[in-house]
Amino acid sequence: MKDVHPFASDQSAPSILVVGDLQTRRLAMPWPKMADIAFCDARDLDTQLAESETDLVVSLLIDGDFDAMEIARRLERLKFPGRYRILCQPVASQTIILAELYDAAPSVDVDFLIIE
Repeated sequence: MKDVHPFASDQSAPSILVVGDLQTRRLAMPWPKMADIAFCDARDLDTQLAESETDLVVSLLIDGDFDAMEIARRLERLKFPGRYRILCQPVASQTIILAELYDAAPSVDVDFLIIE
């Protein structure tokens, strides 16, 4: 029997988990229509990932009482094999922030999605 990772997914459509206050901005965001998109609070991230087959986690750089570093560390601890993307406007210190995220969560595929 093949060992299936709990986060494995069907490649036909990405399964996206949006973390944080982005749910209130859902109508303004250009989410792809073919994607399976779920929204959760940062406090529920562990539970949501355990209960779904998520390919991509999206959050803001800083959102209320959590930030991207906290999310990246949690994804590292959970051994999340998907991608983590941080929505933000252009940031002057983008390279420094990414280096810190890579150090804190070396196995997480993390990058920015820049909104201009």
